[in-house]
Amino acid sequence: MTAPTNPAELYGLNLLQMQIDELLGEVRVPHDSVPTLQAALKKIKALVEATEAMPNKSYPKAVSQLKKKSRVIVPYPVTDKSVRVGFQPPTKVNVVGSYAFQGATRTRFGFNVDVVVPMPDELFATESMGSQAYFSQRAFYLSVLAAALQADKDAQRAWEIKFTLLRGDPRRPIITVRAKPASQDSTDLDFSASNATIRILPALGAVPTWLRIVRRPDTDLPALTDAERAIITEDTVYTTHLATLHRAQQDCPCFRDAASLARVWFSQLGYDNGHDTQHQLGAFHWSMILVHLLQAGGPRGSRLLSNQLSAYQLFRGTLNYLATHDFAAQPVSLADAKASRPVDDSDSEEEEGNGEGSEADTLESHQNAALGGLVLLDPSGRVNLLRTVPTTEMERVRFAAANTMAQLDDQAADHFMALFLQAADAPLLAYDHTSTLARLDAPLADVDPATYASAPFPALVNAQRVQTLLKTALGTRVQLVHVACAPRVTSWDLAEVLDSDAEEDEDKAGHSGTLGLILNGSEANRVVDRGPSPEDPEAYAAFRAIWGDRAELRRFKDGSIVESVVWSSASADSTHLVIVDVVAYLLRQHFSDQAPAFDYPVGRLYNTIQSPIQFKVENHSANQYVAAIQSFGKFVEFLRSLRHLPLDIKDAVPFSAGLRYTSLFPPTNLSAARQGAHLEPIEAHLVFEESSKWPRDLVALQKTKVAFYLALQAAIPRNRGKLIVEQLDLYQGAIGTGAALDVYTGEGYPVRLRIHLPMEEEVLRKVATDSQRPLPVAAQAALVRVYEAHQTLYTRRPWLHGRVQALALVHPVYGQTVRLLKRWAGVHLLGELQVPAELWELLAAAVFLRPAPWTAPGSAVAGFFRTLDLVARFNWKAEPLIVDFNEEMTPAMRQEVEEQFRLNRTRIAEQLARKMQRNTAAKRAHPDQSAVAAAQLTHGTPTAAMFIATVPDLASRWWTAHEPRKVVLHRIVALARATLASSQTAAAAIDPSGVATLASGFVTPLTDYDVVIHFDPHCNPQKETRFDISSLTGRSCLEVNTDSSDAAQQPDKGGRAGPTFNGKATIQRIGLNPISEFVRDLQRIYADTLLFFYDTNGGLAAGAIWLPTVRKPQHFRADLALNTMPIDGATGPQVAVNGPAILSEISRLGAEMIVDMDINRPPPSV
Repeated sequence: MTAPTNPAELYGLNLLQMQIDELLGEVRVPHDSVPTLQAALKKIKALVEATEAMPNKSYPKAVSQLKKKSRVIVPYPVTDKSVRVGFQPPTKVNVVGSYAFQGATRTRFGFNVDVVVPMPDELFATESMGSQAYFSQRAFYLSVLAAALQADKDAQRAWEIKFTLLRGDPRRPIITVRAKPASQDSTDLDFSASNATIRILPALGAVPTWLRIVRRPDTDLPALTDAERAIITEDTVYTTHLATLHRAQQDCPCFRDAASLARVWFSQLGYDNGHDTQHQLGAFHWSMILVHLLQAGGPRGSRLLSNQLSAYQLFRGTLNYLATHDFAAQPVSLADAKASRPVDDSDSEEEEGNGEGSEADTLESHQNAALGGLVLLDPSGRVNLLRTVPTTEMERVRFAAANTMAQLDDQAADHFMALFLQAADAPLLAYDHTSTLARLDAPLADVDPATYASAPFPALVNAQRVQTLLKTALGTRVQLVHVACAPRVTSWDLAEVLDSDAEEDEDKAGHSGTLGLILNGSEANRVVDRGPSPEDPEAYAAFRAIWGDRAELRRFKDGSIVESVVWSSASADSTHLVIVDVVAYLLRQHFSDQAPAFDYPVGRLYNTIQSPIQFKVENHSANQYVAAIQSFGKFVEFLRSLRHLPLDIKDAVPFSAGLRYTSLFPPTNLSAARQGAHLEPIEAHLVFEESSKWPRDLVALQKTKVAFYLALQAAIPRNRGKLIVEQLDLYQGAIGTGAALDVYTGEGYPVRLRIHLPMEEEVLRKVATDSQRPLPVAAQAALVRVYEAHQTLYTRRPWLHGRVQALALVHPVYGQTVRLLKRWAGVHLLGELQVPAELWELLAAAVFLRPAPWTAPGSAVAGFFRTLDLVARFNWKAEPLIVDFNEEMTPAMRQEVEEQFRLNRTRIAEQLARKMQRNTAAKRAHPDQSAVAAAQLTHGTPTAAMFIATVPDLASRWWTAHEPRKVVLHRIVALARATLASSQTAAAAIDPSGVATLASGFVTPLTDYDVVIHFDPHCNPQKETRFDISSLTGRSCLEVNTDSSDAAQQPDKGGRAGPTFNGKATIQRIGLNPISEFVRDLQRIYADTLLFFYDTNGGLAAGAIWLPTVRKPQHFRADLALNTMPIDGATGPQVAVNGPAILSEISRLGAEMIVDMDINRPPPSV
């Protein structure tokens, strides 16, 4: 490792080291810190050692008697009635694992304390010992221990005692002891505060002689299989592994801390979750790998890591080794270098004690017996620690390790919290595409039953088969294919039968698994898979075996004739579902029993952003955004060619969401839209050549601009331009920036042009901030709003446009992510009225630019859910969010952001204190006035509820200074959490109920609003673009993508104008939605009374809530801008808001646009 020399890197490493030291101090579990846990362990030891011996008897009889006496059902079936079992108390009870060598670590799952109970050798008779006898005796021994614990009244009152399967293997049941939830009558045995799980594991003291026998010619007992031999051997090495860890800790002072850090990292990935039933890999394996690297792993057998390294350095070194080492291609052994030879029958057929040839099997034999071919031999040389680890699980951990290494190397940001404190195991967030495989345990015809028997549970074998096929078939489309599965039963009561519930539900669901894909963005959406040439018969046969009838021989433009598979999509948006179509086909072709009726529920989200039916697109599969961009480029060249203007046009700078791939729907031209449809304009700035003749007076400047608009209108072809003047503010007068020119490109795309003059902003700034001008407060505030609107229009939006467009080109799914966010926000009435559209672009950008703990999203649904997760999880009150588009933010800038954030939050507190001080008398009269004052301050103070900083906006004044307000932010966070919860449930569902659950996240409860206004659909030109719940509850996205791909290529029989605009279509007012403008007017009129919520993309209802201030009496003032009425009998001139009159005004203003108004809560009145 090279020492960093850059000051920024040194600062980052020092900060990370301090964070790690603090983390380790929090997660360590010293023995003296949990005395109740120590007491519980002593109690268990005493009860186990005091258990009475039982004479040997037949297994069925022993099981029956134990059930009758103690109500404990032995967790192993009776298959051989000749087996005899008994019980003798152990001579000693050992605590092993991380807790034994002071390495226990608190994670989000708690921690385990492993108690090993060696079973006496006398219980295992050599002459009658076989696999059934051993597993029956082990299960019976465990059941007697469970009965002893359950019989104790103190233990029964304090603990929950259950059976659990070690790593999901039904041959390896264990006992778990957890403290019951703390109560008032808790005892000294209540260790619930520690969140620990005590695991009791039966063990063998040493490798028994009979285990070395492969086959006995003088007995009918079946020979032990490799898996059975390995399981029994694993029961003998607990203390050996403990001794290994102890020696490593003695030699390497930071070994324990490095292991604790790894355990935290594993827990955030979902591993080491308390019972070790879902995963075959964990922090224990990581510790043993570290032991190996402290002894070997380097060139020529040298050690790869030094004993003097810090915990962080050990963690990094082991993580890097894990990310780059292939345990299948390069098996690893922790045992001393000894000559070993394969086991053969001749060695075993000699005498029982002559087992020297089987003391250490060869690496090859271990590899053949391993489920995934992975080998990591323990120090004894007899146990392969990776025997049950499938390749799908190892590859997931290796991918996570490589990703973590990349993020640790990134010194530009602090990834500590994302890597060590944030859970990263939710499939919906961790993978670009995820779905459920319904019957993963259904047997495959080409798999030997012995292979299933060698695995902890059959679904693990099938999971590996599915992963291998998909990885081979998908090739460069994916970075990772992961198939996760867990046993159907993780734990059960002592009096229950193992897997009883699963047997009842076997016909209904089966053993489900989770499929997760992490995509390769540049390759994932290709529609042609090229195969081998027919001249290579082996590769040709293999390709055909995978793709079946879908494969076909094709000739390509480069002259090659190869096997290939061609896919199709219904639209440019649905090309992102091509890979899901591929997976669905492969599962139907090869795993029809394991994945019946495969579906991708969350993929239905793509349906919500499909172009509306009234937009008659010429080519559905073409990218309509690219068509608009190309059309605008041609239009800019046309503008530059104009020569009959006072000044030449240098450029037209766009800043429209439609040209940066983030508008809800692609830009639409006149030839594609029906008559009367809403057309959203492409907004752009006109930049003229420099001239010193522009007037410095703002009024004259605006008039000059209008003259230029008229000259430009006359210079372009007929019916291509129309001058518009937007509504001006009351005090904006003739200096506002409302004038613009609407024109159409050659292809009929509407464009709204505004003239940009750099000197205008400086003049406006001087006027708006001139303290010498004696203007009323309202007039001065209006001038400030004009200046801010000018900045937003001519500086902020173009800057953001360039960054977002570049990001969308680097990450093609970014645009779709923003579109899904805008659709979701609109469904919940969080439109641009309360939430700036640019906010969703910034939030999504934060997810793509800083994706830790994952990689950058490879699908729009992954980006959508991760953005919701960011919104729901981020501490908006205590932290600023930094969005650094081009890695331009220096450490000094980040420090400035922190300072600005502190000032922002301090300013809120100071203003609140001053306001409270002024209202001391009112507070005495109204005890709850503090809450009212806080609400007033939140409503009226321009402070950022969401502090989002960018390079030119370190103080978060550009986008979130005023919106969203605190009450709106709270609603966004609550809705994000609810949507995430329902979507995670939907993604894991294996029946149609998941679709309804997904749709519930896109239904907003209108009863939350005080007032709901319903509009006439005929007054809304965007009514076809509104959200339709059937887009989520209708047909599967896979069916839509397949069925409509052919229809998308059919010509429109209804007839329409060609793609080129011919100037004859009706010129209509673009960008106009009467209902949207009406709701905006209502918000301006009643800004101090009501807060309105509306979906500006075709919404037919608007919600409104009364501000908290209007429900309290107020002192009458001449400038009180409220509809009020006097309060009879009040002391002093007090008035109350006249709510009924306000609602009547709204109804009258809306006229025929309003069809109904729901009053969910009584309006404020006297």
